Amino acid sequence: MENKNKIKKLKSNFPFVIAKKTKVIYPPAKLKYKSYFDFGCGYNKREGYIGVDRNPLCNPDIIGDITIGVPEIESNTANYVCSLHALEHMHEHAVIKSLEEIARILKEKGKWEIRVPHSGSDSAMMPGHVHTIPPNYFWDFYKLEQFDREPLSNLIVDKIVITPNSEAYFLADSLNLPIECIVNHFRNISDEIIIFGHKK
Repeated sequence: MENKNKIKKLKSNFPFVIAKKTKVIYPPAKLKYKSYFDFGCGYNKREGYIGVDRNPLCNPDIIGDITIGVPEIESNTANYVCSLHALEHMHEHAVIKSLEEIARILKEKGKWEIRVPHSGSDSAMMPGHVHTIPPNYFWDFYKLEQFDREPLSNLIVDKIVITPNSEAYFLADSLNLPIECIVNHFRNISDEIIIFGHKK
């Protein structure tokens, strides 16, 4: 009974959302709005979005560097901004600059989405990755004084989604433990963290 209470408490206090096995979380790509931007799009620009990348070989719609600003995009004009596996290639100061640029171009109540490798996965340490971002990064940074100011203070985190892989569910079944416990205590059980938020 004591173990059941501990597990129940763990699940109730778990601050993240667990993605379901069969569910892939994407906003509706079929909606093609000119105010949807994919920052650091690389060669895999999300369908229906305006791709922004500093590498002209990727053939982005806009050649620009989010870490120094993209003046081609006016302030308070974007409905949705995503950055998919780009921030891990940046140092801390560049991540902050990127978030400031996202806050600048988003409309009030505009949505933002960021995807990075799970810090507990080997993929987080691949060559070219210079910044490991743990799941609680986007909540903890609001506790720091430098983030308690505009424009960063305008970015609100709605939810952080952890996507367990098949090995995570195998361990959970084998050890008879909730998946929340597995993702907190084992390596290489989640490949990706997804952060969803809005601009207040």
